[in-house]
Amino acid sequence: MVVHPANGNPDGTLVNAIMNICRDTLSGIGGEIRPGIVHRLDKDTSGVIIVAKNDNAHIDISNQIKNRTVKKTYIALVRGNVKENEASIDMPIRKV
Repeated sequence: MVVHPANGNPDGTLVNAIMNICRDTLSGIGGEIRPGIVHRLDKDTSGVIIVAKNDNAHIDISNQIKNRTVKKTYIALVRGNVKENEASIDMPIRKV
């Protein structure tokens, strides 16, 4: 699902749905309603998007992400035979 409206996707986006359901409580900047999206996902990436329904929630969740107090768990799909049932990656993940 496209998150933000843009050329070619003016409607049917996550922001359109959020604005329709939660318009009166969404966080705002300078009097402008913003859609409460706390962070983003890259195009064609699956995952969870956190939506804050008010300013206090938006500030609190943003600070948790900024201060890295949010625990993130990633699941990898692999092909072939894997010797271990479980493993941990304890380093930054980046494109190769």
